Amino acid sequence: LIGLQVNSNVTMKGIKVGSVESLQVSPKNIEQVTVQIKIADNTPVKIDTRAVIERNLLTGLATIELSGSSQESERLTSVLAG
Repeated sequence: LIGLQVNSNVTMKGIKVGSVESLQVSPKNIEQVTVQIKIADNTPVKIDTRAVIERNLLTGLATIELSGSSQESERLTSVLAG
């Protein structure tokens, strides 16, 4: 999570689709961090979409890339906690 911060970009296929809303260390497990993102309503997030943190080696800033989606997969309609 080094370099990830509130307002960091969330991208899909290299296009900005949202931003990081909040970061929080889990009070129950200090090895876990919860990241909340906000993305545009029309972003085609599918059930096989994965969020990957990518870090720019020059600036040290990080982004979240939504990747791994396939056209055939169903659209994600709800998010499970955890």
